[in-house]
Amino acid sequence: MSTLRVFRSKKKNCYNIPGFQGLKVLLRAYFYYGNYDSNSSPPAFDLFFDGNKWATVQTMNDIWLFLDIIYVTKGENISVCLAQINPKQFPFISALEVCSLDSNMYNQIDSSHALILNQRFAYGSSTLIRYPVDPYDRYWNIFSSNGLVSVSNSASSVDVNQTKDEVPSAVMSNAVATLSTSPNFFVDTTALPTTQEVPIYLNMYFTEVQVLNPSLDLRRFNVMVDNEVIDVVNPAYQTALETTYANITASSKTRIYLAATSDSTLLPLISGLEFFVVTNPLSNSTTDTVDVEGLTSLQEGFPVLKEWSGDPCIPAEYPWDWVNCSNETTPRITSLLLSGYNLNGLLPNFTSLDALQTM
Repeated sequence: MSTLRVFRSKKKNCYNIPGFQGLKVLLRAYFYYGNYDSNSSPPAFDLFFDGNKWATVQTMNDIWLFLDIIYVTKGENISVCLAQINPKQFPFISALEVCSLDSNMYNQIDSSHALILNQRFAYGSSTLIRYPVDPYDRYWNIFSSNGLVSVSNSASSVDVNQTKDEVPSAVMSNAVATLSTSPNFFVDTTALPTTQEVPIYLNMYFTEVQVLNPSLDLRRFNVMVDNEVIDVVNPAYQTALETTYANITASSKTRIYLAATSDSTLLPLISGLEFFVVTNPLSNSTTDTVDVEGLTSLQEGFPVLKEWSGDPCIPAEYPWDWVNCSNETTPRITSLLLSGYNLNGLLPNFTSLDALQTM
């Protein structure tokens, strides 16, 4: 993360990435401030994908961060936009990546929503797991806790072929187990809102790590949300089990944990976790295509206007600086504000802008 691109002008700056129409993708943005401007003032700014709010990014001095989102694309291009929200705090980006996923992955939610990554862990692992071990370059982070013990899987291999989200076998090579029958494995929900519950999407990955004596040993435990049992898990040796919970809501006060059943002789364990927040229904709004053609003609005639990209009117709070838009589901261009851009030459044909009121 030694380089970045900073945006010191325009309310909104966008990247358009072609070639992924109709595909399920993992979209990732990286940010590393690193005090590049010697101001020791890491900025905050808004981040959008395809006209939808992704996050308000709060960068830090010497810590790099990345944001993952999984969704099904609709248009010909993926649009990623950064928007300034505070004076003299300029948006920047260090890297942007897109990876196509199998259409059957993360399929417990429909294509009208997206999954924003909250956390992803490979429990018990001593190293970060990513590409090439994970062909989709998901980051399986290290997890440590004083209340848990790391255990290695005694199996030489674990069958992961039955996991619909293709967990890497390396994730299943280790696990963490609780130290007592009292619940002490908790999913961290502190990043969620405090005052309201939001829909979440959980993938948990389990496998038995040792050969059990069926007459003596039993590992069975409940997956709990607050005091409610939502699942009972009995992991098998040499086989990965993926469980998905897509119909629950949570806040920062919600307790999600594992608890041994009363007949279990062994303590709960877990090898991997993916925790997402489910977005609101995605917007399909785009500026009227005929109007976009008219704006493209203007940009071809006046190259300085090519600095603006992305949708001219979406999101509504960040239109291009030189247009005004209507408030319709499919916005129309109502005004052109072209003074101050030192435009010279003949006006190109932009008669397709038939909703234009002022110029």
